[in-house]
Amino acid sequence: MPRTFHELRHTNGNNIEAMVMYGLTDKQPDELTSLNRSWNFAPAVTDTKGCVSLGYEKRERAFKFAKTTGSVAFKLSASKEQPLENPAILIANWGSPDSTVTLKINGQAKTQGVDYQVGIEVDTDGSYTLVLWLPLSTAETVSIEVVGKK
Repeated sequence: MPRTFHELRHTNGNNIEAMVMYGLTDKQPDELTSLNRSWNFAPAVTDTKGCVSLGYEKRERAFKFAKTTGSVAFKLSASKEQPLENPAILIANWGSPDSTVTLKINGQAKTQGVDYQVGIEVDTDGSYTLVLWLPLSTAETVSIEVVGKK
């Protein structure tokens, strides 16, 4: 069983990089275990369609994808040991400055502004990345489908 706290360290010559999450909350320490685990032991990405998974970026607490065709769909295999806690999802190669999307979680349509937040990042080369934030906490596998405006 993985430890709850695991500090990631990289060494490169004389440099050491360590990542630790800090913040303020009104929650009790035992209520933060799921958040800690979601950051240190992110769920696996499976069953990608219309995209390529670029993995989980711990520095951004985000799952990263590159869109290849049409709609984007994937599963996040959450569990008690690898929970999903308010994930950020970045989809590169979005192809449009329009962030209007249809989002389905486990086949159910969600409402922007209520069930998720969305935006666009513009890179220095002018390419667009869709950014999604989901106020979602689960220890079960979740299927996600994102369809852009046609």
